[in-house]
Amino acid sequence: MADVSGSISGLILDGISFDVQAEADLNQMGSGFENTSQASSGRNMLKKVKRVQTIEDVVLITSVEEDELLKELADRNDPFPISYIDAAGNTFVARDGGNIDYVNRTTQDNTSTIRLLPRTDWEAFSIG
Repeated sequence: MADVSGSISGLILDGISFDVQAEADLNQMGSGFENTSQASSGRNMLKKVKRVQTIEDVVLITSVEEDELLKELADRNDPFPISYIDAAGNTFVARDGGNIDYVNRTTQDNTSTIRLLPRTDWEAFSIG
């Protein structure tokens, strides 16, 4: 069965549903580690650095009230529940919650761009 590609169809931050811009192209980290090689006197040594499983360039269609809510969420210190639904209908949750980075707001088309920052990583959620 082929994977369905496309933008996410839903985003929920702290129990509040947000409208995602149609055809938004999200950038998701491929793995939880950045791999590099370090030269040595013999074989090269593998260096693994843990990185945050961010999802960047999430463009939301927002009202002024939703814009204020995003600012409040971005200013929180404590993690809160984050989940999204992809084009194939799969639901992903930020394990142990997460936070957002409020990147910017574009007034011409009433959109806000955020970055999703899970506390640990993303996991597929299924009922049953």
